[in-house]
Amino acid sequence: MKCIIVDDEPLAREAMELLVGEMPELELAGTFHSAMSAAGFIKENEVDLIFTDIQMPQVTGIEFVRMIPDSMMFIFTKD
Repeated sequence: MKCIIVDDEPLAREAMELLVGEMPELELAGTFHSAMSAAGFIKENEVDLIFTDIQMPQVTGIEFVRMIPDSMMFIFTKD
């Protein structure tokens, strides 16, 4: 399952990367500091699962999830 991580905090992204790396069924396709950079990526790439922070500047995780296709799964994270 291809996944991405979206979080404005670098340490939170690194921690999520470590956790995803421990799960052989997940393939990390990318990490992003903002919802807008992730949105551009998912337009061009196949993604099954998104780990996203709720509180981010400009576009929150909740707003971001409303923008993505219904076929993608998501998990909210909080640092």
